Amino acid sequence: VQVLFQSKEVFEIVLNNVCQNDAGLYRCVATNPQGQAETSGRITVTKNKDVFFGLDENVPIPVRDPYSPRCMSPAFKWFKDGKEFEASERFQVQFDDQEDTVALIFQHVTPDDAGLYTCVASTSSGKISCHAELNVQGAVQPLPKPPIAPKFLKELSNVDVCKGQNVALLEAQVIGFPKPVISWYKEDRKIESNDRYKMMTEGEANVTLMIKDVCAEDIGRYRIQAENQLGMVESSAALAVV
Repeated sequence: VQVLFQSKEVFEIVLNNVCQNDAGLYRCVATNPQGQAETSGRITVTKNKDVFFGLDENVPIPVRDPYSPRCMSPAFKWFKDGKEFEASERFQVQFDDQEDTVALIFQHVTPDDAGLYTCVASTSSGKISCHAELNVQGAVQPLPKPPIAPKFLKELSNVDVCKGQNVALLEAQVIGFPKPVISWYKEDRKIESNDRYKMMTEGEANVTLMIKDVCAEDIGRYRIQAENQLGMVESSAALAVV
């Protein structure tokens, strides 16, 4: 049994070499100084593959290039309570072709997410599907606003510094919720805050990299990276001394 920590909010328990004794009710309990929450799910172990059921054979299967090395990779469709839905910022799909596993990861679960979920996998050989029921238990802390992937309102611009100028400023505006983590790079080297490099944030969107005592070594390309649980964006610009 392995417990995997996928992100700040996603944990998984993985059972290898599943046997009949693994069947039963599993419970996860999370505690902190503010209280306790728990959720549970049942694992059923079957000796056959009745958990997969055939679908309407008249539904066309997507045609793939037979000469492609991934021509047998399945195409997936997802259904909630019988209605198809698309993966989005809150519903992320991870497919591991080597392990033949696919996962639907929920971001910021709400009571409305409870229901019967079905995954349909299609290849040129046919279709199979499996389903599982999601139950949401306990109190759910509402978010102050909907989650938003990082997005630049203003990207970096090239900066020309005159000889003798002591300070250079690289400025951008980026939004997102949860608030994105900001990282700065010169070429491929991550910049750490020190006496010469200062990283500043003002308000909800303004971010600045301030370089003091500008010298020839500072000439080059700079990159800003903004990341939260929903995605990552980058912007870059050049610094020159004229």
